[in-house]
Amino acid sequence: MQPAFKQTLVSHYTCSSVPSGLKIIFFSDLIQLGISEKVALVVQYLSCFVTGFVVAYARCWRLALALTSMIPCMALTGGVLNMFETRYTQRSLKHIADAGSIAEEVISTIRTAQAFGTQRILSGLYDGHVDKSRLVDLKAAVWHGAGLSFFFFVIYGGYGLAFNFGTTLINHNEGAHF
Repeated sequence: MQPAFKQTLVSHYTCSSVPSGLKIIFFSDLIQLGISEKVALVVQYLSCFVTGFVVAYARCWRLALALTSMIPCMALTGGVLNMFETRYTQRSLKHIADAGSIAEEVISTIRTAQAFGTQRILSGLYDGHVDKSRLVDLKAAVWHGAGLSFFFFVIYGGYGLAFNFGTTLINHNEGAHF
């Protein structure tokens, strides 16, 4: 019985009764579903981004150059936000997985848990993992809110810079053609 429990998931895929051709079709369909629309959206967004900068530099290069200073701030904010979001999501999923494994063990041995009267102890273990996950999710929400607030601060600061610098260019008769 012990060798059966020590088998890895790879042996399940290699020893299953499903033919290899069906596995290949299934996995290729899964890959296609994962990237089919996303590639087109990435191409569209990148082309809009590049075209916007080409038009902006062609119309008024000084204003476009001043507003380009927002890009590093937005990229840095997005990177930091993504880093914290990924870290807290992994921690939360770990606690949820631990709670799920406890629940699975309790359900599979429900007669034993009932016989020894350990329902409260086991539910306390489960609730402890769920509470840890909730705390991690609250910390993630704080970081998400702070990151988005700074992100929008940079965007609205860019609007202020555009109005201020655009007005300065118009007053000096250097930006009258936009």
